[in-house]
Amino acid sequence: RIPTAGYPIFCAASPDLGATDAAASGLPAMTERIGVALSGGADSALAAWKLSAQGYDVFGLHLLLTRSAESEQLVRRTEETAGRLGIRLEVLDAADAFAARVIAPFCAEYGAGRTPNPCVTCNREIKFDLLLKAALERGADRLATGHYARVGTYGGRPALLRAADRNADQSYFLYAIDAAVLDRLVLPLGEALRRDVRAWAREQGLVSGKSSQDICFLGGRDLHSFVSQHIP
Repeated sequence: RIPTAGYPIFCAASPDLGATDAAASGLPAMTERIGVALSGGADSALAAWKLSAQGYDVFGLHLLLTRSAESEQLVRRTEETAGRLGIRLEVLDAADAFAARVIAPFCAEYGAGRTPNPCVTCNREIKFDLLLKAALERGADRLATGHYARVGTYGGRPALLRAADRNADQSYFLYAIDAAVLDRLVLPLGEALRRDVRAWAREQGLVSGKSSQDICFLGGRDLHSFVSQHIP
């Protein structure tokens, strides 16, 4: 079972986002339970809100990937987002696994003169496996994220498709995840335009800044100095 590092389950009312029940949305009630990966940003928040508005039983999961001041700040932001959405949130401590299976291989590859993509490695080795496992353990049927991509079928098997908004497409980050994960993955923003998501986030007072291109675990530090500190 994934440890929670003492973080509380967080839940609060959400008056700002309007009605999120199926009756108010005019859609049929859903009994399916979905765990949503909440990052603290606008994309995952809207993904959770859309599913909740459609009547799904939604709860949030947030992965703690490093034990740093930046990560603690992100946890607090995610708690605030979950509170505004009116959903439960559980924080999962994956810092040790992330350090061993993402940061260490990244530094080794970089030190050998190659240019690894840590986001692809994290999605394959850490994020989706742990989040799906945690969601299923908590009674969910599927896992949802705020990525801009779509899930379809090809040859009778789950297939990853590019997002409708090609300028926001993130399918290249997800290409390495297992087909078994794809089979239980929901991507509510696959048909959305990023500009519409940003407009919604501004209306709700949620974080809606530019998408970061930085490596998340650097925390603003210089890449070369970070790698040199992690190579024996």
